[in-house]
Amino acid sequence: TQIILNGTSNNDPNDRTNNIQQIKKICQHNNIVPKIIIDCSHNDSRNQQWVFKNVMKQINDGEKSIVGLILESSIIESCIKLLVL
Repeated sequence: TQIILNGTSNNDPNDRTNNIQQIKKICQHNNIVPKIIIDCSHNDSRNQQWVFKNVMKQINDGEKSIVGLILESSIIESCIKLLVL
């Protein structure tokens, strides 16, 4: 099961260790192997670098449940246009 953590709730960003641990606990309780993907942009690409560094530190410290990151492809908010073919 892949879980995408996107944004914040109650001013508690999705990349925080306590949020990762909470997701892991819920998954383990339900016999699910957690595979967590974290959206680094938080709807604000200015925070992306800080979030990326925090997540990479968790991975380097041994966190195995984080399997991917979502990075904003543009540094200008709402700049990405949807092209329908």
